[in-house]
Amino acid sequence: MIHNENYLRWHVAVKELSNQLLPRSILTAGTPEAPGSLPVEVSLLLPTRKPETHLPPAGVMEDGDAAGVFLTNPFLNKTILTHQLTARSVSWLSNLPSIIQYDDAFVQQLSDVNLGFANELNTLISLCGTRAKSIVSIGRPEEAVVAAEAGVNALFVLPPVDHFETGFPSVRMRQEQILKVRKAIPDYQGYVLGLVTDAESVRPRTWPAGIDAGVIRPVEVQLVK
Repeated sequence: MIHNENYLRWHVAVKELSNQLLPRSILTAGTPEAPGSLPVEVSLLLPTRKPETHLPPAGVMEDGDAAGVFLTNPFLNKTILTHQLTARSVSWLSNLPSIIQYDDAFVQQLSDVNLGFANELNTLISLCGTRAKSIVSIGRPEEAVVAAEAGVNALFVLPPVDHFETGFPSVRMRQEQILKVRKAIPDYQGYVLGLVTDAESVRPRTWPAGIDAGVIRPVEVQLVK
């Protein structure tokens, strides 16, 4: 029987040679079945029938890729994941997808049961240890402050779900969010990444102001067994 597993590759575009130390892409589990009109950055947040607790296989994940893992997954087996991170020599890890894209009320409800952003951040830092660098998905200035104070290596500013209501968020909307984050962490020395389209990726002058690198909208990668 042929079995298809889908994954998403979020390519990273850099505009300065000094930023080439970033991973070439972030690889995450694919999206569950969802309406075709739903942006992939939103459908990725839908619940799946089969919780993803492992890294993508070697046939999909390559050298230079960061691993993106949904760290709020209540079925996450940290022992297995830690073993895989070590065995595969993963050098970058991210909390992607992340609950930070949800609205304030729902994020607060998750925080009340210890499934909020603080849990994601602490889990990410613990998993990285000294073996891997961290890309922390954030959406709010206060999340950026907490992550920056924790000494993370990079921040990925993700637009919230409601910014996708009329399609992909405009440059202006993305820029406003990024500049609010930048204002909150003026002394942060790590990288700040922002979401860009494929067309924007080859023209850095069109990117939202305030980012060091662009994370291109994800493309699907199929693994056929």
